[in-house]
Amino acid sequence: MLVKSTSDWVRLEVRQEQEKRAQALRAERDARYSNIFAQSATDVRWVGDLGELVLDEWMRESGVNRVQWQTDDAAGKADFVSSSGVSVGAKTVKRQQAPRLDYTAQITARHAKEPSDWFFFMNYSLDRRTLWLLGAIESTRFLAEATYYGAGDRVHENYVIRPGHEIWNLDLTRLYPPRDWLHWMRQA
Repeated sequence: MLVKSTSDWVRLEVRQEQEKRAQALRAERDARYSNIFAQSATDVRWVGDLGELVLDEWMRESGVNRVQWQTDDAAGKADFVSSSGVSVGAKTVKRQQAPRLDYTAQITARHAKEPSDWFFFMNYSLDRRTLWLLGAIESTRFLAEATYYGAGDRVHENYVIRPGHEIWNLDLTRLYPPRDWLHWMRQA
């Protein structure tokens, strides 16, 4: 089933302590692993950690208990693994506003072939402290249907790809809605 409206998305308010925990997790990971990307002043790297943290809490609160968040020795691996071996990569982007149906799901090219069966996409609105759970797609399907953007390519009027930040990009409408995916994950 494809996303038909924004009502299929899950909107979650983020608490300050969740942000602080994500920032601490990012600092810990940065101390353990070197950063493979050139950074810009506008990068807020802990947003990815926040997405993982909130997705973990949402799955547990929703009855998905057979999935383990991979927080130790996590570099180059899936973010979550179920007891049956199904793996999930959490992908979070920051945006100024709430997502729209014409937005896209994206993965940095360096992470597109990580060992995950599924990619789960989220959008974090920093100013509003709101995380939107947008949906999931099988990783093989994502790569088959997504468009690659290289350094210097223009994704849209305000987004030119920086060198070293190449991406794969897909319309949000191609994702399975979060609650539908969650129902499937309860069985995985």
